[in-house]
Amino acid sequence: FNKIREFFLFLRTNVLCISNLDIDTPFFFFWPSQNDIQVVAQICCEFMQEVNLPGSSCRPAPTPREFLDDAAKRISERRLLLCRNSVGVVVAAAGIAVDISNVVRLSHVLVRSGFRGRSLGASVVNELCRLVRRRNSNSRIFLFTDDANVASQKTYARVGFKLSPVRVKTVIQQYIH
Repeated sequence: FNKIREFFLFLRTNVLCISNLDIDTPFFFFWPSQNDIQVVAQICCEFMQEVNLPGSSCRPAPTPREFLDDAAKRISERRLLLCRNSVGVVVAAAGIAVDISNVVRLSHVLVRSGFRGRSLGASVVNELCRLVRRRNSNSRIFLFTDDANVASQKTYARVGFKLSPVRVKTVIQQYIH
């Protein structure tokens, strides 16, 4: 692993609660359809550009064809929740990277740059967690974030995640065995 330390966050409780959200415009959450494949591919591309900063441990960005294939798979498996504003622009997303038994890892959390600072990240993560828990109330939900990404850490704490610095390899091994 590179010098960037990642944080492992577990959702603390079965009760999801966000108070005092600063959302001033109506937003709508939806599972995309195959008609949204270009938007989903673009969201995944933007996510990869944000996390593939110099010094990050992420793999190289996929090709455009790989983005489209990944988008089609995420849509068919209902693994990416989108948030659209009142004029139909997709402004945020949160996805499910791993869903094995009762363990769910969230990924691809993104709020587009012109829409940040409005609690949309917390809202889309909260809604995805609510949908995961509706499907399986015993799910253990977790995600990773970089040490340097203080904004995401604060967002996830507001949703109910507890920050626990750990080595990623150790965490992955814990769930394999």
